[in-house]
Amino acid sequence: MSSKKNLVLIVILCIGISAMAQSPETNQNTEVHSFSYPVFGKSLNHQLRLGIGAKLFEPARFMIFEQEPVVIDTDNSELGIKTNYNFHEGARNTTGALFGEYIVSLNKTFELGATFTYFSYYSNYYSNYSSNQNNYNAQVGENEEHHFSIYPTLRLNYVNQRNFRIYSALALGPRFVFEHDNSPINKSSSSSVRVAGQMTLLGFSIGVKNFWFVDLCTLGTQGFITTGIGLSL
Repeated sequence: MSSKKNLVLIVILCIGISAMAQSPETNQNTEVHSFSYPVFGKSLNHQLRLGIGAKLFEPARFMIFEQEPVVIDTDNSELGIKTNYNFHEGARNTTGALFGEYIVSLNKTFELGATFTYFSYYSNYYSNYSSNQNNYNAQVGENEEHHFSIYPTLRLNYVNQRNFRIYSALALGPRFVFEHDNSPINKSSSSSVRVAGQMTLLGFSIGVKNFWFVDLCTLGTQGFITTGIGLSL
């Protein structure tokens, strides 16, 4: 009888020691898991956004921050359109701003990522007169500019629900400009580095895995209003 009691006590003691040995490890694992989860775990939301922005004008033509190279016998209108006695520049067209963003959510409020933007302006030169009347207003040249920019982007979420967000964003970085001018009196190619960036005062996104976004009250490289689609990775 005594041996049976001793056996029962030994079994109970072994179970108690095993529970005590496993308890700290379990608590430790739980604490580490809860600490690392918000920072390095699945709560990090990765987003890929593709969009287009509407641009009203070409800032370089207004010569706000820099002077445009002087071309002999060529005048510039108030909007920067090049004119001459022998030819004139036609409408200044743009592709609009095409951009892609890769964004990582640091938490429910702050998001950080990078934005790549491309846009171009292009126009044609037309003859003002000719000895052959059929050649009047004929195309005699062209001008084009290509703008490439990449910059870090910081986004602040005011509302961050599962399928709806309201945010502001700020971005700043370099812009690389390549220009080719082929007018009747000037043929040249040039490149320059300028400042790029975008400030969004009010933006919205709707959706969960796949979402649509629109940025209002914006100013910068991507234009005065942008829209596009996104994917949560």
